[in-house]
Amino acid sequence: MVRNLAATMRDYDFDSENGDLAFCFMDLDCSREKEKQLREAAALALQKGIHLVVSNPCFELWFMCHFTESPRHYAQSRDLLKDISTYINGYGKSRTGIYAMIRHRLDYAIRSAELLEKRAIAAGYVKHTADFRSCN
Repeated sequence: MVRNLAATMRDYDFDSENGDLAFCFMDLDCSREKEKQLREAAALALQKGIHLVVSNPCFELWFMCHFTESPRHYAQSRDLLKDISTYINGYGKSRTGIYAMIRHRLDYAIRSAELLEKRAIAAGYVKHTADFRSCN
């Protein structure tokens, strides 16, 4: 993903000097193998000026933070996907229009995510590792 983004940045004359920013969103899915891939991707991202946004187990944890201050620990992405459907009727990975549906809860989501991160760090978990959300 990072390699593809770097190529796209090159193709579209990306210019960080003029304020262009590039982000790559990566799900860890509580996977040790993905954790290894993340370390490699992080090194390349740093070289190329790409910001990584890492979620564990999956990006939908961010959506969940819009609705609850204390999302539970998810050992698998499918469990979180099932729970998010409680808050976003008919949710699916390819569903469009999510931002419009939840943007009014953005401040709440930011506070929830910050609390979630603080709790994980206080519990001894290390960012950007498969264990950050106490996965098995």
